[in-house]
Amino acid sequence: MSLLGDECRHEEIDDAVRFGSFDNLRALEQGGHFKQGGLTLRDPSNEETFKVRRAVVGGYQRDFDAGQVAELDELVAKHLSPHFGYGPKGHVGPLGG
Repeated sequence: MSLLGDECRHEEIDDAVRFGSFDNLRALEQGGHFKQGGLTLRDPSNEETFKVRRAVVGGYQRDFDAGQVAELDELVAKHLSPHFGYGPKGHVGPLGG
């Protein structure tokens, strides 16, 4: 299979999807797998210190006030491609946004 100009096996894609799953990333984070700067788990007793928190699309809106959410939404609209599902609220991109 060709993906982004490289040849890869279906098993490699399956492995990448498994690695990037919420449950696996959460377990890796809890186990201390990520050791670089901002990725390091600071306080395992505090759920809000995890990088992998809730697996909720748009969950950031719960963490910020309306002005901050608007600023983040503006940054996303300005810098991230709608091709990957980024865009205005209610917009559904080609990946299901």
